[in-house]
Amino acid sequence: MDNMPVSTKSLKWFPGMRTFLCATLVLWTIVGVVAFVAGHIRHRPELFWFPLFSRTAVYNDFEIFRDQFRFFGTPQFWAPGPPPYAYPAADSLVIKAFLSVPVHQLLFFRLFIVLTVVVGAIWSARALVRRGLRLPSAVLFVGVTVIASYPFMFLIERANIEIVNWIFASLAIAALWRERWKLAGLLLGIAISLKLFPVLLLGIFLARKKFLAILIAVVAAGVLDITALAILGPTIKLANQHLSATLQTFGKAYVFGYHYWEIPFDHSLLAVFKHLAQHTYTNDTARFARFAHGYMVTAALGGLLLYFARIIRLPRVNQIVILLSLALLLPPISGDYTLIHLYAGWLVLALFALEAEPGIIRSRVLPACFLLLAIIFCPETWMFIGQAHIAGSFKALALSVLVLLLLVYRLEEKPKPTEEDAFNEYTDKQAGSVRRAPAISD
Repeated sequence: MDNMPVSTKSLKWFPGMRTFLCATLVLWTIVGVVAFVAGHIRHRPELFWFPLFSRTAVYNDFEIFRDQFRFFGTPQFWAPGPPPYAYPAADSLVIKAFLSVPVHQLLFFRLFIVLTVVVGAIWSARALVRRGLRLPSAVLFVGVTVIASYPFMFLIERANIEIVNWIFASLAIAALWRERWKLAGLLLGIAISLKLFPVLLLGIFLARKKFLAILIAVVAAGVLDITALAILGPTIKLANQHLSATLQTFGKAYVFGYHYWEIPFDHSLLAVFKHLAQHTYTNDTARFARFAHGYMVTAALGGLLLYFARIIRLPRVNQIVILLSLALLLPPISGDYTLIHLYAGWLVLALFALEAEPGIIRSRVLPACFLLLAIIFCPETWMFIGQAHIAGSFKALALSVLVLLLLVYRLEEKPKPTEEDAFNEYTDKQAGSVRRAPAISD
């Protein structure tokens, strides 16, 4: 960490960051107590007390397509049989790359996830130190966040390739934070090709009229998608038809259908309605399918209206966290491993806290934001009301409150000093030193 400024700030100066650490430790203490009481004193089945996730189908998201990908690039890839491949076309290239490792593919992929998280943690701590936070404080803040990260634990447990999408989406946010717009557009385009929901981040480019960066993102996503379809084959048209059919099958099963064991790990707004319908005994599949179609239209139009009415005029800190949160809330299905994308918002809020002028915002806004993030990043899968598993709905509520809070309160950054400001500051210092110089007597 050479050439860094002298770090003089500790966590005691930042109530929001302290709130995050304290809330994280308290929530994990609750998890431990609940697990111990339910599992070792009341001897309840694991379903009702295991604090993180079910131990069934471990590494399933990686292993489930192993047999199918032996026929990658051939017509047999699309042969009928469970489960159908229901990811975007570009994701198939990522899955194939990891399955092409000569030996121990699953171990290699899990180590890749861990290494990625470690590099991200080091990068985040370095960014905090660069802005004046003491190294021990930065290590404590980032270290506790990583060790206590339920979304990354769940991602590793499921062995899901969302980690690759997270890499590109997070790098895109880092690039736009530094105002390297063309690079940010390219990285975001790659992320969009892997999963569609990061497309909401284009709103940050649109607010600053970076139309070339938007074009780069759209072209990059389109080129990668067409290339992946061509590789899947046997032709682009046939591959697209097969993929559309499997996505439709997936939608009927998971978007319009009810999966009791999946809802606790789904923090989308639609999952809240599924949860309510299921536990009020109104879960008619056909009727809910109609409701889900209406929800998706309403979410799309409502999101656009909210963007042009309010979000487009907010500071970039608000925009980044709000659009990331909406990208996790509005899709019809959103597994808990996708919560890793919100860590970019967590870091943006921490950087803002370090640089904001005292009194620039109401003192309780940042602590409230960090409290909500602690709730989102910690497991609530132990939460039951009777037989109702409310963890996903609770996270959806926390995400919604975070969005509402940042829609109301503006997090204005200090303006960057211009060359003229720097020159004026230099001349003022020189004039002050002249005035303070002792007079030379005869």
